[in-house]
Amino acid sequence: MLDTVRGKIARPWKKGIQDNPPFGWKVRTGTMEDSNGIERTIVSCSHEESGMYIKGDEMGSHVIQVSLPRLLHGDNTNLIKNQDELDTAFSKMRLQMLDLLEIDAIPRWTRLDMVWNFKGNISEFIAIFNNTKHPRVRSAVRVYGGESISWKGKRIEIQIYDKLKEKGRAPLADDTIVRAEVRQSV
Repeated sequence: MLDTVRGKIARPWKKGIQDNPPFGWKVRTGTMEDSNGIERTIVSCSHEESGMYIKGDEMGSHVIQVSLPRLLHGDNTNLIKNQDELDTAFSKMRLQMLDLLEIDAIPRWTRLDMVWNFKGNISEFIAIFNNTKHPRVRSAVRVYGGESISWKGKRIEIQIYDKLKEKGRAPLADDTIVRAEVRQSV
């Protein structure tokens, strides 16, 4: 099911969010020089509980990113299970966006992460997939310290890793949560 989604969104900020951020939001500003040599104010907003962030400039938002399971369940170890949960997560996302933005909108998605959880031992998954190739990925299979295996192409990345170890939790037995993740970018 879907995990992290990122998209482009061009909407004006609500007035006063930089001076008085809505409850649960942290708003940071900075400056950078654009490609024309003009200094611009950068606005970065992150929601502390859900991890959603919206970034843009002084005029409005440009990018949004959120983990839909974290938004719905409080963490992204528990996946979204059905269409009703997915619809609820998208509704929550749009409501949180309205904390900061003047106008409701659906982003134009640029990244969608599809994930599946399995019980098992990451070492066994690495041993099984170590010599496999993906037709859309030319680069070699990468194994990181016996903890994950990945295939990274220009617009697709596939990764298999120990989800509990990623979260800093030690497994209670040999079996743990092994996550397979496909990240598609446009």
